Amino acid sequence: MNPDLQTAVDEILSDVGEVRFSCSFVDAESDIPLAAHEECAVLSTASVGKVLLLIEVADRMALDSKLGGRHLDRTSVGMVADSGLWQHLQVDRLPVADIATLVGSVSDNLATNVLLQHFGLPAVQARASELGLRETALHDRVRDTRLDAHAARLSSGTTRELAALMRKIWVERTDTQPFQQVVDWLRRGVDHSMVARAFALDPLA
Repeated sequence: MNPDLQTAVDEILSDVGEVRFSCSFVDAESDIPLAAHEECAVLSTASVGKVLLLIEVADRMALDSKLGGRHLDRTSVGMVADSGLWQHLQVDRLPVADIATLVGSVSDNLATNVLLQHFGLPAVQARASELGLRETALHDRVRDTRLDAHAARLSSGTTRELAALMRKIWVERTDTQPFQQVVDWLRRGVDHSMVARAFALDPLA
């Protein structure tokens, strides 16, 4: 552990009221843990679970060179609100690669559901298991209203597993084409209101 970083994390999270936080800092090159707070706690992770979907899509595209250009129709699923651009566009059909770009760049909910409809939630969950994830999973499609009959949350996980997953994607990207594809989709993300904000990046560049 890095004592200075751990002290800073402890001080920041010492008085957050009823909000529950979990975090895990790992050196991307050495895999040495730097700091943590409740890193094994299983918490709701909202749209973070969409990364698992992108991994599945990228792997399937690597196996089928024509898949990225295959068009999918958004009318095959119900409309869903909140984050995303596709709901505001005129076109109903887009290539798989473009739909995944919408998910990676703006966390597009409609695009997420279209991909899940095509590739299947069980395949995404199996992929997570193959990656060694035990507590981190995508549980359902995006819904405007979540009823008792639905999964209680879109996704959940631990920051320990998520940090390990993101390190694996980053370190192995040069040798694993699907991981490089996932990085390319995610690096277009326009929401820099959280972690990325500290790096003063231009969200549109």
